Amino acid sequence: MRPLNTLEERQLAECVSARFPREIDIPDGSKLTLAQMVASDWQFLEDLLRTTPAVERQFFRHDVSDAERVQRWCSELDYRHNLPLLAWHGGRIVADATLEQEPGFWTAHVAKVRLLVRPEYRRRGVATRLMGSLIELAGDLGLHRLVYECAAEQTELMAYLMRLDFKPAATLPEFICDRDGKFHDMVFMVHNVE
Repeated sequence: MRPLNTLEERQLAECVSARFPREIDIPDGSKLTLAQMVASDWQFLEDLLRTTPAVERQFFRHDVSDAERVQRWCSELDYRHNLPLLAWHGGRIVADATLEQEPGFWTAHVAKVRLLVRPEYRRRGVATRLMGSLIELAGDLGLHRLVYECAAEQTELMAYLMRLDFKPAATLPEFICDRDGKFHDMVFMVHNVE
């Protein structure tokens, strides 16, 4: 299959709709629903973002405290370049994982991955099931590499990603500037999609 950003929108929609929504079980016996994000999910996404600890929000690329920004993100979804999947439980979003791809030929086979899990759902298998679904989808979409960008201090996150076969590929010194203006090294973790 051709990489994500060269797929026709119809082909992409067919690929995603064949997989989602779907129910998954996590180890504690809970059932979650995985679904593609739609514009009307913005308030649920805002709720998830608000639950993220401040120390983690330091490394977000954007200020997510602005509800209008979150609503705009959701209303301007372009699935060929930014494909978010949500894990739902009890009427709320408990996790968000995204494939983000930049247009172009050089990296048409590569997507950045983002992951956010509601704190009370961590260490319950939610992230692993959601990331597994995202990696499978990446393969179906013709992607060959997934990249996760981390701050060097996010050692727990990097250890988790290594359990999913992501490998540290490069470190860029002082590449991240946090909300307080402090610089941090950025580590690129790379997963080869089979």
